Amino acid sequence: MANGTLKVSNIETSSGSGTITIGQSGETIALGSGASQTLAINTPAFFVTKTSTQSIADSTFTDVIFETEEIDTDSAFSSTTFTVPSGKAGKYFTFGQIRFETSTDFSYTLARIVHNSTNVVSAWDRNLDYTTVNCQAMVTLAESDTLKLQCRQQSGGALNLGANDQGHVTYFGAYKIIGA
Repeated sequence: MANGTLKVSNIETSSGSGTITIGQSGETIALGSGASQTLAINTPAFFVTKTSTQSIADSTFTDVIFETEEIDTDSAFSSTTFTVPSGKAGKYFTFGQIRFETSTDFSYTLARIVHNSTNVVSAWDRNLDYTTVNCQAMVTLAESDTLKLQCRQQSGGALNLGANDQGHVTYFGAYKIIGA
């Protein structure tokens, strides 16, 4: 293999697909200081939202069901669960938010993110006029690990988890952190 310098002003694919392959699978390509990059970064990533209400029983931890995948780069989210794809282990930033459809004052509403069967992070609040509860965390995930958003409310009866009100009020997401 010869070492040398390649200087060009423009690289285009002969097919016009816009995809250029540099190097072989598993190789690392270093960009010089100040170089811009338009590589697939922070993937996998997902962001899911509720588009309909979900009835949540009193005093019961319940998996939140999401109807709409706004973003799912690796097709790794299904209904309630994100599963880390093969070859995508690493550190992830994850976040979620819930809101119940009631202005009734009661204690309490809770949102938590669960990694496999372990609670990673939780947040709770007294419900005062449609209170939103959100939580976020950084977590190390291995291949096939799962993330779920769960909720709980203690109003004394079943309540609907909200979907939309001037934007999404119940949502869940995560993305792999660059270089992690």
